[in-house]
Amino acid sequence: MPLNKEQLQSQIKRLLMSRLNILVKHGFFGVLLMKAKLGLTSSCDTAYTDAKGIYFNPTFLTQLTDDEIEFVMLHEIMHIVLKHCYRGLKADQYLFNIACDIVVNSNIFYSLDKTKGQILKNTTHPSEIMHLAPNGKEGYLYTAEQVYDMLKKQGQKKNAKSSLALFDNHSYWPLYDEESVCSDDEKEWDMLIKTAAETYLEKRAKDKKNNISSYPGRLPLSISLAIDNLNEAQVNWRIVLQEFLQEEINDYTFCPPDHRYQDFEFFLPAFNESEYKLQNIVFLIDVSGSISKKYLTTFFSEIKGLIDQFQKNLRCYIGLFDTEMKSITEFSDMKDVEKIEIKGGGGTDLTKPLIETFDRVNDIKCFVILTDGYLDFPKESDFKNLPVLWLITENDKTPKYGKVIHIKS
Repeated sequence: MPLNKEQLQSQIKRLLMSRLNILVKHGFFGVLLMKAKLGLTSSCDTAYTDAKGIYFNPTFLTQLTDDEIEFVMLHEIMHIVLKHCYRGLKADQYLFNIACDIVVNSNIFYSLDKTKGQILKNTTHPSEIMHLAPNGKEGYLYTAEQVYDMLKKQGQKKNAKSSLALFDNHSYWPLYDEESVCSDDEKEWDMLIKTAAETYLEKRAKDKKNNISSYPGRLPLSISLAIDNLNEAQVNWRIVLQEFLQEEINDYTFCPPDHRYQDFEFFLPAFNESEYKLQNIVFLIDVSGSISKKYLTTFFSEIKGLIDQFQKNLRCYIGLFDTEMKSITEFSDMKDVEKIEIKGGGGTDLTKPLIETFDRVNDIKCFVILTDGYLDFPKESDFKNLPVLWLITENDKTPKYGKVIHIKS
């Protein structure tokens, strides 16, 4: 039975939240997922990738737990990363699909430093997740072709289930001859994978040097072995901000698909293709007495990062507050921001600044609050039911509503 509009919106939001959670928890995978289109389609009964995007049947999506959605996303993005979608043209497709799933699942478990039971402990089909090669060793030690050869020698029967038989459809892969020239899509993915891996490793090295607890897990072994002389990596929280804005503000009237995707009912474009016009988002920056110059530099650096990403494709507002609204300024580029005079230094109370913000800005879409967290958080109703994203420098300060990102000064 087809889902109604409200049900579709709910499932779309689950997809966005899953991608956001992966970005926060597993940066390497999250950055790569930002490259892929994400969408809903009725052309497949379950989920699939075509080497460009990841697509779910909306009815099927309702049957998955949140953990299952995240795992399927990781599974599909690893098929893209390892170029399984382009390989195996001359192979027995049934066996090759099993081989690819074994390699992908094992790499995911290796990367997250978890067992299949841990990562899927709340899922409905944990027994379906295969990750061992026919010789009993982990699949991440081999290529898909090597596992495929083992399966052929073993005489794998076709009544055996693939690892994601109930989740994953490989029939949309654009297989081609090995002699074919590497496509532009592949080259673009190669560059992104290398950048994501370098960023991830650099971040871990920097955190280790500073005795800071870093992101859990590690790079998939297949990626580590394929890339030489890697240095650094860091998840860009600005992508998380983009995801929040897309999730909370998008009215779910999706951009019409281009001719390449004319069979899809709904899709969310990859972020590298996005041309979002951000309007009427209010960034409220704490300038109270507890905010040091170092904190202010951090806050405004993030504003600059947002401007750099959207390249004047925005019209938003910056408000400075302590117990009063010190100023509120419309901005679309750094020239606007540089004109802002920093005043403040008192206590911290958002109540009056919020009232003045609503008086001065029409059609507010959401609030982004940049603070150290040392304030009495206003009531959720003070934001008039608008989405709120908190960027807080202190890890022990967390409001009971809105979404929270803890950033480092």
